[in-house]
Amino acid sequence: MAKAERRQDSPPAGPRYTSSLYGQAAAEAELLSAYRSGRMAHGWLLTGPVGVGKATLAHRLARFVAAYPDFQAEAVSKAKDLALADDHSVARRIRAHAFPDVVEIAAETSQTTAARSRPVIKVAAIHRGLKGLATTAGAGGWRIVIVDAADDMNLSAANAILKRLEEPPKRTLFMLISHAPGRLLPTIRSRCRRLDLLPLGPEDLRRALGEAQAFGNTRGGLSPAGIPAEIIALAGGSAGEALRLMEEGGAELARDLMRLVGSLPRLDLAFAHKLAGRLTAQKADPEFRLFCDLLLDWLAEAVRAAQTGQPGKFAALEPEGGFAMFNGHAHAPSLAQWAALWENLAQAHGRTLGLNLDRKQFLLNAFFALDSVAGGRGP
Repeated sequence: MAKAERRQDSPPAGPRYTSSLYGQAAAEAELLSAYRSGRMAHGWLLTGPVGVGKATLAHRLARFVAAYPDFQAEAVSKAKDLALADDHSVARRIRAHAFPDVVEIAAETSQTTAARSRPVIKVAAIHRGLKGLATTAGAGGWRIVIVDAADDMNLSAANAILKRLEEPPKRTLFMLISHAPGRLLPTIRSRCRRLDLLPLGPEDLRRALGEAQAFGNTRGGLSPAGIPAEIIALAGGSAGEALRLMEEGGAELARDLMRLVGSLPRLDLAFAHKLAGRLTAQKADPEFRLFCDLLLDWLAEAVRAAQTGQPGKFAALEPEGGFAMFNGHAHAPSLAQWAALWENLAQAHGRTLGLNLDRKQFLLNAFFALDSVAGGRGP
């Protein structure tokens, strides 16, 4: 299965090590303007979809403020953006985790299946990250705390951050990254200045992928122009999602999905069995999970498109986007049937993963159910 594999000798990847930012000039300009004004809010809530540069922007600000702690400095007044040269001493120290005034708090990673399902930032992680805030920042500068992502905090952790936001230490900035701000405590939202980041456009997305550490250092890496159209269409403006799609063979899986649903309501049985076998082979767990995500996303989008008449990301993959069965053939099922099918498949998918059930049987059952509904025979 074609995919971009990470090289073992790749340098560290992630927002801390990323100097470039694409498609977020307006958000960056707002942060720079706020800092220049001398009335910088102590708490910021950076919101937007996963993978659009929120954490990269937070780290970019952290490096800039750490390098230029005086907002009236000439370098600040002349700056066009928050960029700091990679060879600047502050940038090097932050990359090396040797700058104690910049603290990053994130969920601890685990290799267990249960832990992968939902990362959690616990109160102990907050206390470890904030324990140095009682001291004065080095060289009279700022302390910057980045919580990535604030959505992952449990209630105790959220209350610990809230206490600091209510009584902020002097010259301390809190940068909270949030993919779903509605999940945060209302009191946290009310004590932060919100800054929304938008999905990247196609060209910005291609440029971001072309320079991303995790992509630029892969075997057989492609130039920005060579990134498959399927990746750009399905990423939804998220560089992070595009990288995941690249690494897990997303372009090929998208083509497989379009071929499968394009055969409905006369399911290509031979292809369906071959695909199910390939996706459940040994070491195919990432591909299985990604294909299931694509399948459920396609079905949800198909229902929305039929309701609103607005095509979504899958429509960019082929003229019909695999939606031919929605377009008024003689046995066209109702939207309620398609919605019920999505709900049934989503629940079955959750049980299959949670209870370690037969994955191949789940896929075949899903394919047969799609064919049945598409043919007007019910779910």
